Amino acid sequence: MTYQRPRLRTHQPTRRSTKAPNPPAGAEANARLTAATGLILLVLLVAEIVTVLLRPRALLTLHVVIGLVLVPLVVLKLVSTIWRMASYYRGAREYRSKGPPSPMLRVLGPVLGILTIAVLASGIVLAAGPRSAYGVALFVHKKIFYFWLTAFALHVVAHFTSAIRLSYRDFGRRLRPSVPGARFRLAVVVGCVVLGVIFGLSLGGQASAYLHAHPAVSGLKGAPTYRLDRDQKAVAGVSGRARDHGREGS
Repeated sequence: MTYQRPRLRTHQPTRRSTKAPNPPAGAEANARLTAATGLILLVLLVAEIVTVLLRPRALLTLHVVIGLVLVPLVVLKLVSTIWRMASYYRGAREYRSKGPPSPMLRVLGPVLGILTIAVLASGIVLAAGPRSAYGVALFVHKKIFYFWLTAFALHVVAHFTSAIRLSYRDFGRRLRPSVPGARFRLAVVVGCVVLGVIFGLSLGGQASAYLHAHPAVSGLKGAPTYRLDRDQKAVAGVSGRARDHGREGS
């Protein structure tokens, strides 16, 4: 009979996974939806800015159509952003774990949202609203545009890289299963685009009516001038030099 020495059991340390834990599904899904919507808005807004920089009246129909296509997407982005903000301040863990934005972005976000609503609303009034509101809407649309453009540029610089990364996570096959609902988010974004196209094509014809109601006549320096008569019909105005010339001729 042989004696066998008992084997000592050594406790081997368990290997810990080096993979980073998946982010909370709700907060991550909201971030991906906001990012995808923002990238599509970026493309459309750049196209809208180009129509302004070129010949606004010659491209007015395209300008109006793109502006109307933007409306559902802007609403979607505002809703997703407000939901994230409300969830964070309500104390939801998954949103708290992602942390708050920087103080500058906390101020920039609401300012950009208000300016965007003002620019789009005034543009809709100019295209399809009553003529009595033309003067106020034109003032708001032109003056606020420059403030909106500044806020928009800062917003793009702050979020462009993260928007690309988050959108890739939803469109990449390897990363998509980590947060379910990618197809639903894609369907929501595409649905807003389709709704905006229908909206734009149905009301885009108002641009020709606008051009007919508010004709442009070049002044002596080549710049179009306007004035409104008592019936709120847009008629061509004349510059001070032209009036002085008419008085001298009489």
